[in-house]
Amino acid sequence: FFRTKTPKSSPIGTVPSANPSDGPKALSPIKSVPKTPVQSLPLLTPCPPESGPPPRSAPVALPNSAESKNIKSMPVF
Repeated sequence: FFRTKTPKSSPIGTVPSANPSDGPKALSPIKSVPKTPVQSLPLLTPCPPESGPPPRSAPVALPNSAESKNIKSMPVF
């Protein structure tokens, strides 16, 4: 996003009215970005407790949990 905004900022800089409008708009999407990872953290926290009950449905939970952990591990990194 920054790369696309940098070239746009040059023409926007010439227009003073565009700067204030882009300022708040740029902050709103930036704030929403950190919110997404924050929400993913609480979603990951319930995973450990869920790993406890799976033993009952071990045959089905093992393959599903393994795939879910691999997929969730990707965003963690």
